[in-house]
Amino acid sequence: MSLQDIMNEALKGFDPSKDKAQVFQGLTSGDYHVALSDFQHRVTKGGWDGLGIVTEVLDGNFAGRKDFNQFNFDEVSSRGKTIPKNILESRVRIVQKLAYLTGVTLKPTDWNDIDSLVAAFQSQHAIGKDFIMHLTVKENPNNPQYPYKNYDFDKYEKQSATPSPFESQTELPENDEENGDLPF
Repeated sequence: MSLQDIMNEALKGFDPSKDKAQVFQGLTSGDYHVALSDFQHRVTKGGWDGLGIVTEVLDGNFAGRKDFNQFNFDEVSSRGKTIPKNILESRVRIVQKLAYLTGVTLKPTDWNDIDSLVAAFQSQHAIGKDFIMHLTVKENPNNPQYPYKNYDFDKYEKQSATPSPFESQTELPENDEENGDLPF
């Protein structure tokens, strides 16, 4: 693709007087073969404090693209609203499922705080482990650039591209060397 082709595609419907130059488009709803690429305690300049989880798509049309998920376990939001119990429970289940899929064993003390969770994932080498991410994306009418995302995860079952010639063979052929029938 030439620079001219890229320009033609990029400027379709673009109005420089009102449109943003850079537009980030996240992953769309779907199932993705991903690897855990980051699991860390994040604190932003604005004071947000929570868990940052990054996955990277390993194959298909979105290979190399990353999905960013961050949340905390605070019971009250920064605006003073109570976080519903089911939201907090869902966040705990996400972490527990990621632990299972990446081979991390979480002890009760790992749930003391976010730093303990991060240490457990890092010390047990969870980064780079792959699994399936089921992602559902819905529009956020109040803040369209930050859509609502729902996650679920499953074990990735590696599939062999070509079956082994030995899979269908149930028993070895008899050797007739003793009867004088040598294979050569």
